[in-house]
Amino acid sequence: MKFLGAVLGALTDPVAYMEVGFAKVMREIKKEKKDGKWTTEKVIDELMRGFVQNYRQVNEVYLTNMFENNIQKQRAVSVRTLVDRAEAQAEYGGHKNWSCVQLGIRTIYDIPTKTFYETSDPDLYGEFVEKVVYRNRYLDLELVCINGVLVTDPDNPISRNDKMYGIASLGYEFLNNGNFAVYKSAVNKLAPDQDVIDTMYNMVIDGSFLALMPPMALFGTEEITSAVVAPGAITSFMDKDTKLENIGPKADIRAGMEAISLLEKSMSESSQDQFQAGIMQPGERTAEEIQTIQKNAERALGLFGKMLSNFVRQV
Repeated sequence: MKFLGAVLGALTDPVAYMEVGFAKVMREIKKEKKDGKWTTEKVIDELMRGFVQNYRQVNEVYLTNMFENNIQKQRAVSVRTLVDRAEAQAEYGGHKNWSCVQLGIRTIYDIPTKTFYETSDPDLYGEFVEKVVYRNRYLDLELVCINGVLVTDPDNPISRNDKMYGIASLGYEFLNNGNFAVYKSAVNKLAPDQDVIDTMYNMVIDGSFLALMPPMALFGTEEITSAVVAPGAITSFMDKDTKLENIGPKADIRAGMEAISLLEKSMSESSQDQFQAGIMQPGERTAEEIQTIQKNAERALGLFGKMLSNFVRQV
């Protein structure tokens, strides 16, 4: 499900990240009651242990070089997340600096004055704390800060044996011929066509209203009320010059619908044909036509398929 989330994220966001690792998690359980008190025992948490995949959004991962597409070649990578204080304390509560962590307060280092100060952070609501993991493969460093407080040794090495960042990236289409850390999402690619379609839909709907209830012009001296234009109503006028004429523009609704159809076809060619998505179109289709549609869909999705293949290899 996390992998599926990353794929969907790549369609809507500039980039989707998958953080991969392995966790051994312990929890305390109650065993039996002795002298009115429960005895406890630490056991492995089978639900939380094992191979771990965490989907990270684009605003949670910070890179040092935006012109490097391979995340493993980045000088350093930082991952910022909000976690429950109890979860963070279970992992880092034994460090001497943990006593400096305060709920809702972040410690900031000011470079010009070379001083630390504390500030209230509205993002740190409830029992959440900010966890920032900084990894530098060239210095072999893995530092963890909770609300700006360092809770690992200052020379703590990267925990992975292969000394890699443990993060895979996925995007829809390359930017700058692949020489950029983020990508062009499917939503961004289809946005211009979608804006035109939205405008065309509004114009077609407005044109339909005008065609059904066109504006009228009254000529002559007599007054024509709504009762006169009711279906089946017969009205005689004293003034022979009295008449009611349609002054609405000649709206070609069919032309608008054809324009929308062409735009939707263009979007399908850029993403996925409706037939491939299981949406049957009116009219009969020959076997050759279906085969052609499948080839076009494979061609359109071929690049993203290669992106997915590379993403699987990274993971």
